[in-house]
Amino acid sequence: MRRLGDRRAFAGGFFQRQEPVGQNLELLLEPVDLLPLKGQLLGQFVYGLRLIGEGFFQLYDARVTHGIFRHLLKNGHVRPDCPCYSPQMIDSEPLSSEEIERYARHIVLPEIGGAGQQALKRARVLVIGAGGLGSPVLAYLAAAGVGTLGIADDDGVSLSNLQRQVIHDSGTIGAAKTESAARAIARINPHVIVKRHDARLDDGNIDAMLKGYDILMDGSDNFDTRYLAADAAERAEIPLVTGAVGRFDGSLTVLCPHRHDADGKPNPRYRDLYPKQPPAGLVPSCAEAGVIGPVTGVIGTLMAMEAIKLITGAGEPLIGRLLLYDGLGARFETIRYKRKSRPV
Repeated sequence: MRRLGDRRAFAGGFFQRQEPVGQNLELLLEPVDLLPLKGQLLGQFVYGLRLIGEGFFQLYDARVTHGIFRHLLKNGHVRPDCPCYSPQMIDSEPLSSEEIERYARHIVLPEIGGAGQQALKRARVLVIGAGGLGSPVLAYLAAAGVGTLGIADDDGVSLSNLQRQVIHDSGTIGAAKTESAARAIARINPHVIVKRHDARLDDGNIDAMLKGYDILMDGSDNFDTRYLAADAAERAEIPLVTGAVGRFDGSLTVLCPHRHDADGKPNPRYRDLYPKQPPAGLVPSCAEAGVIGPVTGVIGTLMAMEAIKLITGAGEPLIGRLLLYDGLGARFETIRYKRKSRPV
């Protein structure tokens, strides 16, 4: 029997065969000598098979994965509560052949795979601000295949935006930012549904706007909106990815105060990190202090990465950690913070 320890070589060798796959499970299994299933190889087999199953689920035929899991369940080789069993893989609409080719570099990643790509397709993400941070967030989430992107912004594109807000261009000056960003997203990925929210967020509309979204991305440039977004995301019990930039520096973190950490303790809130808003005028705006364009790209891209991790379950999100970026010194630092014992 082929050794199953090296899953990458194992899966890669199988993908390279590029042979049509039939609906008979034995036709799928015999070419790679996976039968019989015995002893401690079973765990490796199921895990390796899940990776292959996801690949074949996307690269060949959705029914192949159905057959694999049903066969395993029927014969007692895997329990329904086993982490390698994913009912969503069966319930989700298969990716089209065009989507498979588009997302091929995602699908071959064991941490993403077919199931992760379908999770991205199901995801609904609301982005506050189509500006310096929102531009890379929207562009990368669209390219990654997030199914629905909401854009909340009541501003229009101006010439001074173009130095850093790369989702807009000279031809969209004067247009609403939501309209300009929606056009760009359509060019990047026509499979993405865009929902425009041409309104300034306030206490009266943010809760209704958040309904139906899975994640909130805050790329706003003022403290009023940041606190508003943090409170609304906590009420809606959805994760918040929030970032900020100024001059040559930036920061970001992920907030999930409605969830608990590995020790059973509640995750921190935004106010555990920033207890009070600074007095008006204390922190200069980008228009007053300036901001170098690429720093918005660095932080915005990292925000998009955090969203993808939250959606697919890959890696460790920045929950309880504030990531700081010093552009001039080319340094990253991380500060850990915790939930306060009493509300701040």
